[in-house]
Amino acid sequence: RKSCTRWTKHRKLQRSWNCRWTSILSRQSTHTQHTYTHTHFITLTQKNSKREREREMGFLSEGNTFGWSEASVSPIEFVKAHGVIQFINFYEASKNRKEDPFKWGDEVEYIVVKVNSEEKKTVLNLRGNDILHVLGEEERIKLKEKKERRESTSNGSSNKKMTLKTLWRPEYAKYMVEGTPGKPYGKRGLLDLISIEDSMKERRETVEKLLNEGEQILTMTNYPLLGATQHGSYTFPETNPGGEVARSYFTSDSIINSHFRFSTLTNNIMKRRGSKVNIQVPLYKDTNTDWNPLRFPTVDLYPFSPPSLPPHDPSHSSNSTSFEGKEGVIYMDSMAFGMGCCCLQTTFQLKNIDEARWMYDQFAVLSPIMV
Repeated sequence: RKSCTRWTKHRKLQRSWNCRWTSILSRQSTHTQHTYTHTHFITLTQKNSKREREREMGFLSEGNTFGWSEASVSPIEFVKAHGVIQFINFYEASKNRKEDPFKWGDEVEYIVVKVNSEEKKTVLNLRGNDILHVLGEEERIKLKEKKERRESTSNGSSNKKMTLKTLWRPEYAKYMVEGTPGKPYGKRGLLDLISIEDSMKERRETVEKLLNEGEQILTMTNYPLLGATQHGSYTFPETNPGGEVARSYFTSDSIINSHFRFSTLTNNIMKRRGSKVNIQVPLYKDTNTDWNPLRFPTVDLYPFSPPSLPPHDPSHSSNSTSFEGKEGVIYMDSMAFGMGCCCLQTTFQLKNIDEARWMYDQFAVLSPIMV
């Protein structure tokens, strides 16, 4: 699913590839480093060279973002053209590499919930950022020490590696926490396989120590009541559906991580499409299934237009004030129903490109079956 490779044999190419299929491009100017990051959106940041080297595994920790209207006019052609050039340069420099050590790792994403035992009810707890801030304190201290060592040396470099047992990263929603091992598996062979469960157990216990009374973490793909407002708010603190970013009938912008990359990604994908996300999943019917389609009023509650469905759909027009739900269909309208899911992910570094291609082909077949 993901490909993260650290190029260590080519010093000019020494960086981490973004795990989320992000193309990282750079253009050197006299005083600043301009880095354009392109997934489904454009991000622009200005950093000096030292701070640029402290990028966290491709995660843009500081900077500003372009809205879609700005990105589509200014840097997008540069990103497209130079993204291809950079890919070719990486490929040419690395295609003949052989016998790279086999390394691999995992990422576990947790859902934070608040439990009401008396009412036998759970809600999503939007406290993930607070938990991550505490979890990341050790890494921030290590980064600061590394920076000070580098600045104190004559050549501006530090050979001492920063070692942490666990790394913690933000994810799309405020109820999500992601934890990975501090370094990849692979050096100890089968012993690493034995240590995986201990590592996962330790990560879970580390998060649980920071939970308040009534809070729990879940390791499941999705929170079943995400978007379900029939029995009140499904979040704590309570949130109301809607907002200028996702413009959803079911989810609030308040659940999106406060880091600007996530809200920009959400809004720019919608603007690029010219409509909201339109997910329609066939509903499995049994004896207890309510087969009647839902109606979504928008006149008084939402200061924006309902989602644009394909032109051939007679149930909707661009001037309509309500979306007529389809019979036998589960309708979802925001990025949270995808990027708000949690999962176990694995990353592999193979010895050469041929082996990587072979393994990729195997996962392409196995992944849909396992999902």
